[in-house]
Amino acid sequence: MLMVTSCNGLRLLDSNTQPDFNLGLAFLEGSGRAYVASVTSGMGTDATTAAFLAALASGRTLAEATMILNAFITCAGVDQPTYIAVGHPDHCVSAPHTSDGDLPCWLSPGVEETGRDITIFGNDRHFVEFRIDNPAMLDMLENGRLGLAVDPAVPAPNPSRFWFARAEGSQNDGRRSARGFAYSFPHPLGELTLHGRDVDEAVYALDGALTRSTRWRDLWAQCQEGASAVPDLIGAVDDIVAESRAEALRMLPSLRYDIDAWPIIDTLVSRIHDAGSTIRRALMDDLLPQLAGSFYLTNVLIGEYAYAGATGCACLYCGRLASRKRFTHPLRHEVRFVEICPRCGIVTDRPHDPALAISIEAPELVARGDTIDAEVCTAGGHVGDGLVGVRLSTHGLTDLPPTPELAVLADTTTTTTAFSIPVSQALPPHEYSLKALAADDTGLAFAHKLIWVR
Repeated sequence: MLMVTSCNGLRLLDSNTQPDFNLGLAFLEGSGRAYVASVTSGMGTDATTAAFLAALASGRTLAEATMILNAFITCAGVDQPTYIAVGHPDHCVSAPHTSDGDLPCWLSPGVEETGRDITIFGNDRHFVEFRIDNPAMLDMLENGRLGLAVDPAVPAPNPSRFWFARAEGSQNDGRRSARGFAYSFPHPLGELTLHGRDVDEAVYALDGALTRSTRWRDLWAQCQEGASAVPDLIGAVDDIVAESRAEALRMLPSLRYDIDAWPIIDTLVSRIHDAGSTIRRALMDDLLPQLAGSFYLTNVLIGEYAYAGATGCACLYCGRLASRKRFTHPLRHEVRFVEICPRCGIVTDRPHDPALAISIEAPELVARGDTIDAEVCTAGGHVGDGLVGVRLSTHGLTDLPPTPELAVLADTTTTTTAFSIPVSQALPPHEYSLKALAADDTGLAFAHKLIWVR
């Protein structure tokens, strides 16, 4: 039996080879029993061949295996179902499994509670059937968004497991259901628990990771002093992101039918996210010491943002009337708010939508020899593995390192981080600037507060 997944495999008289050339006899020995191929140019995948072979290995006839092959192509949305078999339709290459009847797998007992779990007892089988009756999974299936992943999602030693399903319509009691098929070849399915995943969520996760990575790459380029500090790092990160992006885009279509694609796509998204985090950490390490000088985040970013209006607001520190200016990025449509007080200067410069708010709590008057006990409050819905640090700007007179020098933001909506800064006896009495810089998945946020030293 010969199956050909190349384009136009069944157009036997339309070839550049000699009329007496026989593809099967050129590579195989013995008389042929059947020939299966497509009549048009196909977009076949490994899952296409595996569907046909898994069905044959499970005792299905040539006609049934070909029908299953075309059903997979249709239900998974891979291509048009154009495979035809030439041979005896009832020909089998293995005996069918009969011990479990027609129900070789069952929904897990907790499916109604967990919503998306299916347990398959495949044992030595290559092809099994199951039922989907969870409403959320059925909605995703009908919209081409349903994926099934092994739970827990770990890479398989022999990745060759696939699935597809077809909606069956409403039953007599009005409940919807779908008939699903899981298969694997050359390795049997064994026992596995499948968890319903939303393909759109994977697409959003990939797009978000790429967007954040690009944002940090752009921020690095904008901060000119840090742009050339470690050029090898940026080149290495760019290579990681480019390679991961290309592989992820290649795999995205297979999430609708490839069980083993999900751990790989999750790993690629994580790799892109980590690449952005690497730039973020390097940028924070470079910018924090600059806070002790004349660095203001607004001066760095303003070159790529356009003024988009202002409203009045109360200053966080003195309570007087301040101005909240709105700036937008012309390409990324990102919005930043810069609050400026006539008395306190730039109070905050922060991203908006998604938002990362930042403020400083610290005494306005300290004595030389004392310690500034400050708290930096960050608030936002996307904090993640963020970083925050403070510095007292002494205009280059002396270095006053805080404790800690850099802190990790907790993965919560609102985080308060405490810092202590020793005030040197040698510091002249004057007005100084206490500056804070925070970084998370949303970008950079800056805060500034005046401190009098007597």
